[in-house]
Amino acid sequence: MNPVARSNVCPVVAPPAEPGIFAFSYTVPEPHAGASFIVAGSAEAPEGKGDYRDHAIARGDLSPEGLRRKADWVLGEMERRMPGLGFDWQDASAVQICSVHDFHPLVFDLMGKRGVLDPGLGVALCQPDIASPNLPEQTGALAPLRA
Repeated sequence: MNPVARSNVCPVVAPPAEPGIFAFSYTVPEPHAGASFIVAGSAEAPEGKGDYRDHAIARGDLSPEGLRRKADWVLGEMERRMPGLGFDWQDASAVQICSVHDFHPLVFDLMGKRGVLDPGLGVALCQPDIASPNLPEQTGALAPLRA
């Protein structure tokens, strides 16, 4: 489990002039606080395989079926990560998706059936950091959190 929750994305509206860190999260023990978590967003490629581009799900396919395959994989990756922290979708207080592609047809079908939409869905019009040579043709990132 990587202790760093991050997503390398860049807004398409009013992008920054240079790379930087927009926000970060950290933990401080608080005996009376409820449990909380944040999971880093995921691209549509498995981690730990070296070059993401060679392992991207539905690489280069931005058709409705290609986006469905990518979204299904990313949702599955979030479902793999959250139990490692002792949580699942029902524990999330917010879910955010970062994408410039039309994912709306997938919202009710893929996300609704899984309970992803229960806390609401935040949308950020962002694309991957194109300066990163090992990133795939990333279509988006999804990150659940509970604060």
